[in-house]
Amino acid sequence: MKNIINRLINGISIISMLIMVTLVFMNVLLRYFFDSGLPWSEEIARIAFVWVVFLGIMIANRDRDHLQVDIVTSRLSGVIGNVVFLFQRLITVFVLISVIIGGSKLIILTKDQGLPSTGIPTPIIYIAGVVACSILLLTIIASIFSKKGVNS
Repeated sequence: MKNIINRLINGISIISMLIMVTLVFMNVLLRYFFDSGLPWSEEIARIAFVWVVFLGIMIANRDRDHLQVDIVTSRLSGVIGNVVFLFQRLITVFVLISVIIGGSKLIILTKDQGLPSTGIPTPIIYIAGVVACSILLLTIIASIFSKKGVNS
């Protein structure tokens, strides 16, 4: 199941990136050569960008590629290392819960709004953050309860 979710996340992020790059490139060409662009392409590219960012956060977390300053934590081991590990994870859980709550409020506030050019429901932008942070929250909570501790 985990492998299927990873493939799904990778696939959606690749498709979103392709859509974003294609639309932006096409719009640049149209504006440069024909002094006209596609107004709807900017909205679709913006939606794709938001999804790429949040899916990228999940991929970086999965692959342990997030930037971190570990000059102190890399030297800790044993009980102290595990306490610091737990503290870091709890801060991350708090931030993720805050983003999920804030994103959920934005989804509710904008549920009746549509984007100007396309009419796509505005909450699609905020759903990306709520979905990504929810999955990250589950991942972080699982890492807290795993036996791997500091070296996980």
